[in-house]
Amino acid sequence: MPRNDDDIRAHAAHDCSGCALRTGRREFLGGVATALAALALEGLLPAEARALPALDVRGVASGGQEMRYPIPASDGVSIDKKEGVIIARHAGTVYAFALTCPHQNTALRWNEGSKTFFCTRHKSKYQPDGLFISGRATRAMDRFAVQKDGSMLVVKLDTLFEQDVDPAAWGRRTSPPDLVPPRPPGPARALPNGARRPWSLHLGERIGLAEGVHVVAEERLGR
Repeated sequence: MPRNDDDIRAHAAHDCSGCALRTGRREFLGGVATALAALALEGLLPAEARALPALDVRGVASGGQEMRYPIPASDGVSIDKKEGVIIARHAGTVYAFALTCPHQNTALRWNEGSKTFFCTRHKSKYQPDGLFISGRATRAMDRFAVQKDGSMLVVKLDTLFEQDVDPAAWGRRTSPPDLVPPRPPGPARALPNGARRPWSLHLGERIGLAEGVHVVAEERLGR
C-alpha cells in the first residue's frame, strides 16, 4: 500500500534519530585527535605518553631454565613479554633484567626519549643499566645471570639477583668491565705463564671488540 506524506516524514525522522549523536561523536573524536596531534607537535604530552615501545623479541629455550637471545648489535632495548625478560644494551654493555618492577611487580616500560625504564603504576624510574632513579621502589631493577655463547646471550631464568638482598653480587655484575688489550692476530693469545689458549672471554672482558660490546656475566666464559 502506498504510504502518504505523513508516513514518509515519520519514517525519515525515525531513521535519523541517531544522526545528531553520530555526528556529534565524530566531531568530538576528530577534535580530540586534532588537539592531541597539536600537543604532541608542541611537546606538551607527558613523557610517559610519548614513550616508544621497545622491540619485541622471542627467546629460544635452551633447556632447563635458560633462554637464548641474539646479542644486540647496538645500544637499545628488547623485551620478551612471554618470558618476562628485558635485554638491554647500554654504553656497550649487555644486561638481562626482569620485566617486572621490583616494587610491586608491575611490568616496566622503556622511554626512548629519556632513555629510562619506568613503572606506570607508581612512577618509579630506572637508568638503562637498571639503577634506581626515583619513585616508590627501594632498589634497582632485578637482573638475571647471563652467559655468552658465541653470538648468543644465555639468560638463566632461575638465577635472579636483587640489589637489596645481595648488593655485593648485584654490584659486581653491574660494575664497568675491565678493559683488555686489543685482540692479537691469530686464534690464540699468550697467557702470563707463557701458555696459550684459544681467544676467549672472562668475567669483565670485552665481547666483540670491534663493536665494543660487553656482556655482564656471572662466571668465566669460553673455558
